[in-house]
Amino acid sequence: MLAISCLNHCVADELGTAVRATIETASPSVVRIQTIGSAGNDEMEVSSQVTTGIVISDNGEILTSLFGFNGEPAAIFVEDAEGQRVAATIIAKDYLRKLVLLKCKDGQFSKASFSASHWPAVGLYSVAAGRMYPGTLASASLGIVSAVHRIHGMAIQTDAKISPVNFGGPLLDLNGQVLGILVPLSPRDSGEEIGGGVEWYDSGIGFAIPAIDALTSAEKLRTGNDLFPGVLGINPSTKNPLAKNFEVLEIFPDSPAAHAGLRQHDTVIEVNGKRIDRFGEFESIIKGAYAGDQLTLKIKRGDDELDTELQLVQKLKRPPIGFVGVIQHEVVKADNTAVGVRVSILPESPLATAGMPESAIITEWNGKPLTSVKDLSTHLRALTIGDNIKLAYKLEQSDNINTLTVVPEIRTPQVVRLTQTFVSNSLGLTNVNTVNWQRQQEAFKDDAGKVWYFAPPTEVENCGIAVLLSESKTPQELLLRKWDTLCKLNNLIIVVIQNEEDTEPGPEDSRLVSQALSVVAKDRQIDTDRVFLVADKKQAQLATELLLNPRLGQLRAAVFLDSRPQISGIPDSVITGKPPSILLISGQIQSRQNQALVAQAAESLRESGATVAQYKTNNDGNAEATICDWGISLKAR
Repeated sequence: MLAISCLNHCVADELGTAVRATIETASPSVVRIQTIGSAGNDEMEVSSQVTTGIVISDNGEILTSLFGFNGEPAAIFVEDAEGQRVAATIIAKDYLRKLVLLKCKDGQFSKASFSASHWPAVGLYSVAAGRMYPGTLASASLGIVSAVHRIHGMAIQTDAKISPVNFGGPLLDLNGQVLGILVPLSPRDSGEEIGGGVEWYDSGIGFAIPAIDALTSAEKLRTGNDLFPGVLGINPSTKNPLAKNFEVLEIFPDSPAAHAGLRQHDTVIEVNGKRIDRFGEFESIIKGAYAGDQLTLKIKRGDDELDTELQLVQKLKRPPIGFVGVIQHEVVKADNTAVGVRVSILPESPLATAGMPESAIITEWNGKPLTSVKDLSTHLRALTIGDNIKLAYKLEQSDNINTLTVVPEIRTPQVVRLTQTFVSNSLGLTNVNTVNWQRQQEAFKDDAGKVWYFAPPTEVENCGIAVLLSESKTPQELLLRKWDTLCKLNNLIIVVIQNEEDTEPGPEDSRLVSQALSVVAKDRQIDTDRVFLVADKKQAQLATELLLNPRLGQLRAAVFLDSRPQISGIPDSVITGKPPSILLISGQIQSRQNQALVAQAAESLRESGATVAQYKTNNDGNAEATICDWGISLKAR
């Protein structure tokens, strides 16, 4: 036993010596990066973030992670191993592999040594390096290369401990050579999630873009043009990476797939000469390609095999969705025969303007009887702006059939004020004052924090959920004074999360939000149209990441208080893939710069298929009521 113990100590000592030698070799090329403020912040607000970068040339070029650069910093400073601090500028960003190329005009920097091997051997010792503080040596975390070809074939996986400070730093071998650049990715996301992987830090799961790919990306970024994920424009028949049989289920109009002549039920059997045996192989090629990349596809169509070429694009043109103002309820029957669908009509909507009453039963759509809610949903999803839709309807207590014609429009950006009668009818509320609402609290597992919420008994149906990210520091009693009556009148559960440190929620707390939703939704029938976030400037990035996270399908709406979604540089395909509904609430006093930035964000969101409403407060205490009315309007189509 003594001999084994001595042997273990000797091995540990040798490994420690090797790690120190590695860091001594690499440290001159590992730099500390500090970003100050953001073009999106109010001019009175100052923020700072520290991360790491690696020197890739002798003329001041630094490659780092996209983490911390979602916005446009007001200033960027780079510090070398000796603490010399110089200004840097952004040359371009790679939104696919999450890299940023910086350039320093001044300073003395030492170029790193990069591995010539694309993929290191699994089991190889690896060292994650970073710079939180100025100093001679960078910090180090030892691990191994635990896998390669991860995240659609783009990344090396390591179990070395990685924190946000390491992002942008090198993953090293024991010779001091750079194996890859550390970036936040997640094995559960599509490679497009904004903050995917940040929550995995210090978990034994970390990722690095191989050095060869990172340098290839840097060469493209030197042109000054940003790189974006490529979009093909199809909906496949499966998302299972192991599925052997998959086909094209849908082709989006005016997409590369449509221009290349792909059709429904086609099967892709080869891409760029590589045989496709499983869906995951096809997905990795597409997800690992940039907008502008050319692809050659071999298609199987029936018994024929066809060749076609296409060029991936950055985003698809998405026509605006038509809106008429229908909130659908249940099928109405007479003598066990469906006679129509009961609906509520949103005030000031196209149908309200056309003369339909607030409560009615639609019996026909363009001359065809409506016999199910599903049929009505299908018609509403197919609405095209400018079409003439002919409807037949009747009132609840009448057999008289009325007709009208409505023309779908773009949804108005204004929030419509609703009467309590309309709210009660559209939500099916009865006996509101007899329901016993209670404040409840539950701790998250692993002592990660807690959630408290104000809710009715679980048997109450069609509850909406508002996650108040902006109120984590507000005393519960004060918050309930503002929301108690509104919650009951709108059947809306308010939810507040508090992290372990009891600080303002940040991007690292995203998992707490999903856990809180699970806690509140347990054993309840939730109105999925009315699940939304409320955030201010401090939570804008967190809210944006949650809103656009493709794995959080239940979250599709958010309110931004005196702030806006942090979408600067986010690929349009991410927004188009999960187009959100957003309410922007602003105060009376706003700088011209902030007004312009909010307007720019709203326009970009609308162009990508999002629905954006705006409201300016009058200091009349109506912000909460406006949020409730907007929540009801989310149900209208």
